[in-house]
Amino acid sequence: MKKSKLLLGLFLIIFIGAVLFSINSFGYAEEITGASDQPIDSTIDSEVENKEIPAFKLEKRQFVSKSGSLDVFSWETFIKALADPTVSTINITQSFAVPSNPRANLTDELDRDTTNVSGSSRYVGLKPSGIARKVVINGNGNTVDFGAVCITYYDRNIASEGWDLTWENLTIFHGNIYGFTTLNDLSQKNQQLSKMTYKNVINSGSQLIHSPYTDVFIEGKTSTLQVSTYTSPFRQWNTDGDTQINLYVSNVTVAEDATFSMSSLRGGNIHLVSGGNFVMKKNSKMTVNASQNDLTGEFDANQTNLYIAGGNITLEDGAEVNLTPKPQYAAISLAANNSNLVIGKGSKLFVHSDGHTSSWSANNRNIIYMNANSSLFVDEEGVLDVTATNMGASSTDIVYVAGTASFIVGKKGTLNIKSDSSSINQTLLDFNNSGSVFQFADAKQVDLQRTAAISGSSINNGLVSIAGSGGKLDISIQKVSLWNKDNFGKTPLYSWTPMYGILLRYAGLTPTIESASSLTQDNVDSFRNSFTTKNVQRVLFEYIPDVNISILSTATDDVTLANSMTIYGTTNPGAYVRLTDVPINSSVESVLPQSENKVKSPVTSSSSTAFTDNFTIKADSSGNYSYTLLAGRRLSAGTKIRAYSFLNGKTGLAAQVVLDVTPPKGEPRDYHSGKGAAVPDPKGFIKNPTDTNPVPQNFTYAYAAANSQEDIKKMLDIVGEHEVKVDLFDNAKNKTTITSKLIVHETTNSIDGKDIEIGTDVLSNMTEKKLKEYIFEQSSPTAQKIVDGVYTELTNKIQLTDLGGLTINSAAGVYQVTFTVKKADSSLADDLVKTISVTVINRFANITVQFINEKGTALHEPVLIEGMIGKTVDLTKEKTITDVITEIINKKYLVNHRPTDEEAVLVEAAGTTVQYKFEGTLFLESAPTSIDFGIKKIGLFDQKIEKPTYDNPLKVWDNRGTLSQWTMTATVEDPFKNQVDPSKILPKALQYKVDGGETLLLEEGKAVPIVVHQHQSPGSYNISDSWDNGKSGLQLNIPAGSIRKLGEYQATILWKLGFTP
Repeated sequence: MKKSKLLLGLFLIIFIGAVLFSINSFGYAEEITGASDQPIDSTIDSEVENKEIPAFKLEKRQFVSKSGSLDVFSWETFIKALADPTVSTINITQSFAVPSNPRANLTDELDRDTTNVSGSSRYVGLKPSGIARKVVINGNGNTVDFGAVCITYYDRNIASEGWDLTWENLTIFHGNIYGFTTLNDLSQKNQQLSKMTYKNVINSGSQLIHSPYTDVFIEGKTSTLQVSTYTSPFRQWNTDGDTQINLYVSNVTVAEDATFSMSSLRGGNIHLVSGGNFVMKKNSKMTVNASQNDLTGEFDANQTNLYIAGGNITLEDGAEVNLTPKPQYAAISLAANNSNLVIGKGSKLFVHSDGHTSSWSANNRNIIYMNANSSLFVDEEGVLDVTATNMGASSTDIVYVAGTASFIVGKKGTLNIKSDSSSINQTLLDFNNSGSVFQFADAKQVDLQRTAAISGSSINNGLVSIAGSGGKLDISIQKVSLWNKDNFGKTPLYSWTPMYGILLRYAGLTPTIESASSLTQDNVDSFRNSFTTKNVQRVLFEYIPDVNISILSTATDDVTLANSMTIYGTTNPGAYVRLTDVPINSSVESVLPQSENKVKSPVTSSSSTAFTDNFTIKADSSGNYSYTLLAGRRLSAGTKIRAYSFLNGKTGLAAQVVLDVTPPKGEPRDYHSGKGAAVPDPKGFIKNPTDTNPVPQNFTYAYAAANSQEDIKKMLDIVGEHEVKVDLFDNAKNKTTITSKLIVHETTNSIDGKDIEIGTDVLSNMTEKKLKEYIFEQSSPTAQKIVDGVYTELTNKIQLTDLGGLTINSAAGVYQVTFTVKKADSSLADDLVKTISVTVINRFANITVQFINEKGTALHEPVLIEGMIGKTVDLTKEKTITDVITEIINKKYLVNHRPTDEEAVLVEAAGTTVQYKFEGTLFLESAPTSIDFGIKKIGLFDQKIEKPTYDNPLKVWDNRGTLSQWTMTATVEDPFKNQVDPSKILPKALQYKVDGGETLLLEEGKAVPIVVHQHQSPGSYNISDSWDNGKSGLQLNIPAGSIRKLGEYQATILWKLGFTP
């Protein structure tokens, strides 16, 4: 036996949590104070030691949060944060100023200037590569004084994304002419990748930003006000000159609801380059004040409030812009071709120029300058208001277009242009191309006014000038008023209303009226003879109120209601109303024929019959109107009523369809159904539905609330009559409830008949005809059909079409007999078929006797014993039964169970089955009575004797139902004794060799298991077969010297069989 040594290696793995003490690149301390004035060593030993720290107090310490946010409190911490690409939000926790050396302690982050001098401009550039990103600089209400310093950026900062910088909640002081920060040093491409946002920023000092290809976004409440000297919480400072504008960028967007204000000292305000656009988002507001002096600022913005070099100005809905230009310069300059000024719905643009006394006309001189192919659009309820005061004798045109232009004022839009210049050479609108169009219709107000006396007596002056001879003024639906020269009162010289379809062609200052329309020819003639924009003080076009009309009455076809004959409603006071009707089809006559209209139209000079035809009625001073149909007339369902209202050239239209409110009618209909059938369509309970509506109705049906569909389902399970209420609807969903009956039958489309029996004794005495008559008489078949709720009797149509093999000679059994109603007789899609069972009853039946073992396995084929139904049979007297039992017993089985009433088994009509149950046996089938080891010579050595002879084999029989394991034991009852001298014995000489080689000693009185076995199939197992081949068997083992007396020795062995549980 080998012994293996098991080495149990118990390894204890100890994980030591390494504590990483790391200091972020921003983990430095500032303003550390204590007992010592010596500089603090900022290095940290790599080993952790227990050192006593002097009594120093750590005032501030900054770490980047997981979200990328960092608190800063000084210029140094701010720049380090801006240069750190992991920081996305910089929180300024206290106000600070840029020091005199802006690069102190920042040589890794900044380059360029190392000074910060009042009255100058200095620049520091961010050095690190790949740091451009989106950063929010939140001032948290604090102040930063940049002095002369401007933060600049390099192309190397940008990897894949540009700078996206948001400055918010911050007050800024600075004096740099490029702003406190600029992207100007980036390439055009990288500037266009970047953007700058100012949110709730107050900027004081010099220009907000100079960065020509940058997009700027304004949010919250933001202002940029220029001063030559400022006083911040840190110092008094001179800016680098006073000539700057406010913004020199590409695109400017003022966010929704934001407010933006700005002012300059000598220059203009905003200059957009590279085709940039200026956009005011919804409900935003901007105030722009240029310097109110004649000093000249820088060239940027060309001295104007808004100088747009190639882009557009857009005021979205509800936005407002207030512009105050420099006295001699423009408020708006669309300096490039194809630019647009769009004033959105409800938005307002106010321009107030004061002291413009020069007579220049140029892209920065006219108060509004637009280059060729530009357009101006004032949307619904938008306002463009331009007021020029203290102009003296300036001949500068207020709005000048250097080429073809389109001016459109939308519905309820406002365009006001006023000038107090006395120059006879000034025009308010000057289009320098004959292709220009000035157009408006339904404007709230277009007011072109010279508010001061025009000098001289020449008539060669005008409010509008369009060069050439093709320009046009296109106007419609307005009240028009004209004030003659030197008329400054409230009352115009002429007033025409309404005027529409006005078209004027211009040749310079002189307009020619090509078309004009009004209600009367006198009004048209007066307008043609007197209207002009030349040599007049003022022309005013005003909004004529829209005509609105409503039909307040609800027209119906219910002849019992007043609304079936009276139409009333509201419109403008004094408006003319024409009522018409359009019947739904040709079967209905008009009840409002136009030939009966008696109210004369006020229009006499129109080609439109809608204006000139008579009207039905005129509204009163409150705008009410009412009209009742002539006697005997009523409105019909589906007819469309139109109310057309007219006043001052404007019209309104209302329409109403006469409602169908009259319920339909119908008659009840009894509905038949089979028991348990599906719930029928409620339509089946109503017949002959009708309606007053002239349009054919698609009637609909529904079970009334009194009996839901679930209630109907329950009724269908009960044979008999039931009351059912059904709602009938027309197309307008008017409802009538009709009460009908539901009649439930046992079946729907079917033949019914009873199963019958007939004895073989009766059957054999019949003819085929009598057999059929017998079947009809006994089964009593009936038939009916129910189609769409209609019941029809079909019993007299029943035929016996198939006897199912039944004849007068048929044996006992069940025969399927078929009744049929042919589809030709029922008008159904298929034949009605009913099969009944005709049972032929025999007088005799069999007793089936089965023979099984304890597991239910058959030991013999069943035996059939025929007997008379209702009688008994004694199985013990049936030889065939007793013979089988004997045969099975002879196969070594034991009878375990006999049938109940074995001697009187009842013969039943359906047959009787009984069983005999047997048990198999396990026993010692044979055993040797004599085993002979023969005669052996005894020598000096041990002797082993094998393979004795025997007379009978050792065999085991097993035919039990379950062949379980059994055990054979051998017991020496009497050991080997000398037959002459019984005192001489061999007590331990007998052995048994088991299959496998082991030898068992057989001792007296001890049962030794020699074989454990399990039959694979019922029958015998011969243990002694293995004796013959030497695999097992008895052995005699005689030790040397154990024989004391020679002679014959005998012993007795007991073989014992037992089953293993």
